[in-house]
Amino acid sequence: FFFSFCPAYSYPDNEIHYHYREQVKESVDDVELILEETESGCILTCKKTDEFSVSVNDATLATLEWSFTKTGDSVLKVKREGDFLTVTGIFKGKEIHERLPIDERPWYQATSLSLRTLVLSNDKEKVFWTLRPDNMSPVKFRAVKEAEESITVGGKPYDAVRIEMRPAGIKSVLWKGVYWFREADGVFLRFQGAAAIPGMAASEITFVE
Repeated sequence: FFFSFCPAYSYPDNEIHYHYREQVKESVDDVELILEETESGCILTCKKTDEFSVSVNDATLATLEWSFTKTGDSVLKVKREGDFLTVTGIFKGKEIHERLPIDERPWYQATSLSLRTLVLSNDKEKVFWTLRPDNMSPVKFRAVKEAEESITVGGKPYDAVRIEMRPAGIKSVLWKGVYWFREADGVFLRFQGAAAIPGMAASEITFVE
């Protein structure tokens, strides 16, 4: 079960490197994701030009801890403690210390990784928590497996699973993100997100290699 989500390849032996291109409005950035196997789960490191984050995940790919650094702006650490998320550090230049209530549902901060569990299961949908990037408030999301389809990314064809993600409940009309994952192993291929609420600008992320 564990190794189907956090496999061990060479680079070195327990790391996999993925490269993406992210476009937010007119800005384009290169993104590197590094997936590292651990004894109890895996660690996903995300590197951008001025951002660096690390997500510590259990064997089901639920987030346990998450750290985030943005040059000249934020240095944060978030940890799950039961049904709370404890946020400490500097956020947008101001000190923050919050203990945010959630519930028993999983926390998925690195959705491009954590949603693999939905892709590779027989489940139709998953409800989980994530933190909004603009204000660090927890939001409950619902991800639904919509279809299996063929897509082309970077000139290469892939058999993919399309997943639609929205805020749960009546807030579902406010924002929508669509993910495509490789059907065979759940590797993240593409994301398209609409601009509707603060902190979630229109964006597109595509797999490079």
